[in-house]
Amino acid sequence: MYRGGLIPFAHRDPVLEASILGALASGYSTVLTTLRRLQLSVLFDGSPGSDTDHERCCNFWGTLYPRMVLTPMQHTLTELTLHSSAYVGALFGLSFAGLHFPHLCALSLRMVVFEPSVGALNYILRHAATLARLELLRCKLLHPDFPSPTAHAWDEESSPEPDSWEYTWNRFAADLTALVALHIDEHRRDRWGHASMESRYVQPIPEGMVYSEVYYTVTPCNAAPVVALRNFQLTVAARSEEVRGAS
Repeated sequence: MYRGGLIPFAHRDPVLEASILGALASGYSTVLTTLRRLQLSVLFDGSPGSDTDHERCCNFWGTLYPRMVLTPMQHTLTELTLHSSAYVGALFGLSFAGLHFPHLCALSLRMVVFEPSVGALNYILRHAATLARLELLRCKLLHPDFPSPTAHAWDEESSPEPDSWEYTWNRFAADLTALVALHIDEHRRDRWGHASMESRYVQPIPEGMVYSEVYYTVTPCNAAPVVALRNFQLTVAARSEEVRGAS
């Protein structure tokens, strides 16, 4: 249903039938070309249980969603929310390559895996000139012990690993110069209700077509990403104060 520039869409079956969103995109072709705000939430009841299920998921994330839904609204969209109840990344064909919204000022992502072939980092950086609000909820990187096959070598002594959170937060802090509002989840609660640091890494399990969270303990040896995130948050907070003071 379309209401006030927002199309909520949720599918509880892990088998995401292309015909459903295809019909939606076709029926709302005029709306999509003028839409300013889009919120898409995909709810999974479980993991794809067969090759056919996985093929349909890949068709949704890799073809239907970027080409039939996002591409038509590239010239008008100002706010985008993409939330998933299960981790989505290269295993499902997700890719932000080639997508650019010249007027995008607000972005919210949930449970997206920042793999090189997904291109989420570069997608965010492409909108540095306009992006004022950013929210990342349970977004992950691949754990270093399970590198993406598309990962490149890096000069370990001169810079952080390109596919590390330290590198990601530093790039965001340096390049997202229009950002004045930031929300990144840092804590979550386990099944007993105890608060713990949010795990920021996953490992792909291709045979199960899922990503599994990898937990670790922050120590002085691996605290650099925590420091980089804090610096990023302070940078945005200082800019926000400047904007409020000037208004």
